[in-house]
Amino acid sequence: MAIHLYKTSTPGTRNRAVDSQVKSNPRNNLIYGQHRCGKGPRGIITARQRGGGHKRLYRKIDFQRNKKNIYGRIVTIEYDPNQNAYIYLIHYGDGEKRYILHSSETIIEDTIVSSTKIPIKIENALSLIRCKTSKIIAMAKGLLVVMVVTVITCGSRADHNVSFDKNYHVTWGNSHVISVNQGTEVHLRIDKASGAGFESNVGYASGFFQIKIKLPNKDFSGVVVAFYLTSDPDGKGGNHDELDFEFLGGNGPPFTLQTNVFANDKGGREQRFHLWFDPTSDFHTYGIVWNQHQAVFYVDKTPIRVFKNNTKIGVSYPSQQLVIQGSIWNGETWASGGRKIDWSQAPFVANFVGFGVTGCQFQSSASKDQCYISSPKLWWNGDKYLGLDPAQRKALQDARTKYLYDDYWILPIIESLIDVIG
Repeated sequence: MAIHLYKTSTPGTRNRAVDSQVKSNPRNNLIYGQHRCGKGPRGIITARQRGGGHKRLYRKIDFQRNKKNIYGRIVTIEYDPNQNAYIYLIHYGDGEKRYILHSSETIIEDTIVSSTKIPIKIENALSLIRCKTSKIIAMAKGLLVVMVVTVITCGSRADHNVSFDKNYHVTWGNSHVISVNQGTEVHLRIDKASGAGFESNVGYASGFFQIKIKLPNKDFSGVVVAFYLTSDPDGKGGNHDELDFEFLGGNGPPFTLQTNVFANDKGGREQRFHLWFDPTSDFHTYGIVWNQHQAVFYVDKTPIRVFKNNTKIGVSYPSQQLVIQGSIWNGETWASGGRKIDWSQAPFVANFVGFGVTGCQFQSSASKDQCYISSPKLWWNGDKYLGLDPAQRKALQDARTKYLYDDYWILPIIESLIDVIG
């Protein structure tokens, strides 16, 4: 950004400089004139025998930012004598032009937008209806204003505006992973050549792990879409722990969701549900609360499975470092009752959003207990998550009564009863 020095003509212009990008000629259709006519607060002229002086030009500033879902480009930075900050001239995609207040974090040619589903960044305007409340201090950068507000994370605790790259990386099928919406949404594709998968950058010892998924909107029999936690990300085998969501391809309804639990390499705990909605038409949230008391599987806000920590009676429980993984792959040998993948309909695409992670990072086995304490920061370890409340227990029982249709437990009957009763 070029800086031009004033040609000194008065003491006041000595050593002064101006940003060469700043303009001062307003657009005629974005200004209005107003006289200062000496009226009091009731509209009565109180300064007798005085006119309003020279008409002043006021820029029409878009404070409401109510132009929704249309991207705009920053064209110029302008000086406004009536503001204590510079202003931007925005050219929107539909041809309209507006002024907004300037921020020091953006530059000419940057794009901005106002919407309900956009990344959180300077100059984007996100509706407060999408936000939950928590006390923080937000400073309006570039303005001489400091505000105390009660706005935080938008969406759920797994922030849907977090970029994929912040917490995850692609592990295989790189050419079959597409990032959209400025990295906040990822599409995994499978065709005859390959599927795809991703993994969290670090491992965790406890947390509430959620993601939003939309399944392929066609007959995807034989295809498996998975979201899970595992201590064996490389598939080497051994005494591994795992908590699974697996969507078994089909041409529903009904659509099949399988859950599974591995502890100390002991699995055989598959349970299959028929989903009560169409997971191919929109995003739904799938989450796992995992602490030292229980692992709870949620579909949206409905608990569908509880696996208690009953190591005291000899039942293994996941307690190792777990990483988060998501994938789409060929499971036609078992996933869809023997139905083969119809490759003429490929590619099959699963969409993922919500890459914020609410978990305690695993540092070492010696310090693992730090992730089990109850605190505001580690809220999933609190009393609320030691078990289900009465409403949740009823929702769990209703979901299992109506939608659980296959239970592959091969462990002793007492463990099965513990899982069902919670």
